[in-house]
Amino acid sequence: MALTAAPATTHVKTKTKLNANQIKGFWAAWGGWTLDGMDAFIYALVLVPALNELLPRSGIAVNPGNIGYYGSVLQALFLLGWGLSMAWGPIADRFGRVRALMLTILFYSVFTFLCGVVNAVWQLAILRVLCGIGLGGEQPMGGTFVAEEWPEDRRKMGAGYMHTGYYFGFFLAALANYYIGANYGWRWMFILGGAPALLAEKTLQGEMDATLNYWNICAWLEAKGFRRVLGIEEVLPKLGTTGRAAMLGYVFDESWAAKHADVMSRFLDVTRKAKEILAASDAEWARIAPLVTADASALAIYRDRYREGIPRRPIDAEEADARTLFRVLATQGGASLVGKATALDPGTFFRLRSGS
Repeated sequence: MALTAAPATTHVKTKTKLNANQIKGFWAAWGGWTLDGMDAFIYALVLVPALNELLPRSGIAVNPGNIGYYGSVLQALFLLGWGLSMAWGPIADRFGRVRALMLTILFYSVFTFLCGVVNAVWQLAILRVLCGIGLGGEQPMGGTFVAEEWPEDRRKMGAGYMHTGYYFGFFLAALANYYIGANYGWRWMFILGGAPALLAEKTLQGEMDATLNYWNICAWLEAKGFRRVLGIEEVLPKLGTTGRAAMLGYVFDESWAAKHADVMSRFLDVTRKAKEILAASDAEWARIAPLVTADASALAIYRDRYREGIPRRPIDAEEADARTLFRVLATQGGASLVGKATALDPGTFFRLRSGS
């Protein structure tokens, strides 16, 4: 008796291709979750200064007890709004998930924006209920869209990527508070929370001829047929820079970095190599296309805009231009914009001991 085995075969499983509606819906959901996280963290960051100003205007004494009490009431009302957000279900059934998603984002963007112009604590309370209705509708709406519309073999991955938006919103809120909240106050934090989505939506609706916005939102608009009129690289030389200055960076404790120079060196080396790969390889962009979840034309725009923003100059040139720009800010905006400083802090640009 002989035992024979069937020839071994290899099956290569390919991911199901996403259609335009699935891609558009995912970005709407991810952007909504990002703004959800940003709004939630903005409220936590500005609660105390906001109540310090609004309670006296409402005839209520300012003390730790009242700040804690009314802060809790405002949060409870926000959660009440979440409970009322069930109204978005029938709207989504009637008009579709993608449209309902955009409506929820627009809804809470408007009322987050209006939180920045209130004059009494009861006004803020009403707006927080309305913000809750919008935010409470967006999160489950986004999850439902991915669960219903995405193919089964990509559904888990899509849900995981969608959740990252919430925590990215925390980062954006913290970054904004460091610059805007510290220099302009709590009102501008709420206005910032609602402004980007409002501007993008109004532009799509044809109610604005142009908008000044973050690069990724501008790239998203370009993918929808809009044209870029002016980039920051065209503005900076008029202010005295010698090249395209870096606009984003990493923030960390310098004493920690000094104690872990090897970790910092490896981290900077890895990020530098990653940028070099993305700057040179179209094939690598094609490989990560499922992570970006964009069609070919949109991916090309994101790729090109990302490459344009990669810092390529020596750190000394970057720091020299940063000092030039800081002098412009200090001259034009004064202490209300940059505080008491008259020159860029010497520790702004980090250098390893090797001089890199």
